[in-house]
Amino acid sequence: MKPPIVTEHLTLFPANRRDDRFLGTLFYEAADPYAVTLSYVDHATEAETSATFARTLLVDYLKKPQWIGPDRVVFGPHTEPGHTVITIAPDDPKASGGDVTLYCSTEMLQQFTSATLREVPLGAEDPWIDWHAELAMLLPDRQRTIAVRQTAPADVFDGWGTGVLTAHWEHADAVVVQVADADGLLLTWQVNGASLACQAVEARRAGNSWFRLALPGDDCDVLLRCEDVYAFLAGVGGAAA
Repeated sequence: MKPPIVTEHLTLFPANRRDDRFLGTLFYEAADPYAVTLSYVDHATEAETSATFARTLLVDYLKKPQWIGPDRVVFGPHTEPGHTVITIAPDDPKASGGDVTLYCSTEMLQQFTSATLREVPLGAEDPWIDWHAELAMLLPDRQRTIAVRQTAPADVFDGWGTGVLTAHWEHADAVVVQVADADGLLLTWQVNGASLACQAVEARRAGNSWFRLALPGDDCDVLLRCEDVYAFLAGVGGAAA
């Protein structure tokens, strides 16, 4: 079952520029069920800002509106009824500019939070966690972003793209290959690590720097670069080689 995603667009007002306003987006994905991300682009600086915080921070604030937030993001009641103040500290404490203070509609925060709780109630988060992805983030050698080339029917995609190689956590000699198609859909295959190494070696011996990933029964030709595969397999060692 594909993890549900909840998004909510809301108007943000910078506290130091009362006449300005810009669009912000709240994002929640059940694959990372404890977190919420707020992102926006400030008109004055043209800088994109994204801040991730615990979903329970929103839940607790909306239950009892008071200043709350021990980390980078802090919520508090605005003097104007029906609005909430959001203070976001910079990623780097030494960065110039200091905290950013915004305010928005409390109703929009409530609408978004209620939608996330309908999808994933409090206490039901753990079954949704993609532990494979979480562990891969903790040990980056087990995952590598690569360039790919795809040659397929015109209605699928034809050109360059980006893929990810990941060492499988449960199967020692397995590699997960993921490639996004032209529609942004993630195509996923599991291949044998030893076979992947042999394909790269054979291509190199034939004087080729790229090789077609052997995917029996699949119509999409995905080309991987030998150098990327070598570097990935060297990084994961026995896990996939």
